[in-house]
Amino acid sequence: MIMNPKIFTQNNFFFMLALDHRGSFVKLAKTENQQELIDYKFDIINSLIYQFSGVLIDDDFGFKAYTLFNKDILKPFLLPIEKSGFVDSNEGRLNEVYTSASEIKEKGASGVKLLIYFNKKDKNSKRQIDLARVVSEQCKQDSVPLFLEIVHYGEAKDVLDTLNIFRQEGIHPAVYKLEYPGSEKNCKAITEFLEDTPWILLSRGVTFKEFYNQVFIAAKSGCSGFLAGRSLWQDLFELEGTKRKEFLAEELPNRFKKLKELFL
Repeated sequence: MIMNPKIFTQNNFFFMLALDHRGSFVKLAKTENQQELIDYKFDIINSLIYQFSGVLIDDDFGFKAYTLFNKDILKPFLLPIEKSGFVDSNEGRLNEVYTSASEIKEKGASGVKLLIYFNKKDKNSKRQIDLARVVSEQCKQDSVPLFLEIVHYGEAKDVLDTLNIFRQEGIHPAVYKLEYPGSEKNCKAITEFLEDTPWILLSRGVTFKEFYNQVFIAAKSGCSGFLAGRSLWQDLFELEGTKRKEFLAEELPNRFKKLKELFL
């Protein structure tokens, strides 16, 4: 029996903060100082702690930042099972895992996130599917929901086609975390295809304005929420001093509120 992913919802929608970024976060923050990275993640979480229904954090900076909060106000969290980045070759990208579903559950997480880079034309696409299957089976055995994030690269970016491939391979996560599929028509097609399996939108670092427009279309087409990262908070690192404090106190919570209102 898999733990119900609804633990991550508010009003039956997933209003989630993505903050599991590792290598990319170091680049944005322009520092490798561990404490500074933890402090940045603490500030972002603190800005939104009363707004999000769940949060995706990394095992290092994000998890350490999250443990600094009073337990009474904490929301359910996901941890990634894959290593940061990917292995690249002329056969395509490969993701690798560094932990297991049971270890993630032991750390107090209520779910597992697996990122899969996918291009069906590459030889490694089968190995990526096999990895998703292994992790999916682990999650079933340990009764934790799997949030499967599929990110396309290169050619063949048909989200619906990819979902069909994964379904034919017998992979059924609790929640799909997907890229914007390009149109309202495609959003509706995904909702219809997945039936009772919820899908939520990832931001993939586009501007907040662009992401808002994507969520607007997806929300009215059956999308069940969002798991938003850089599009929300990446502007923080372009600011300093008072402007940075104002962004955390006002702009960031306001952005999150605007996204939530698209579903309520």
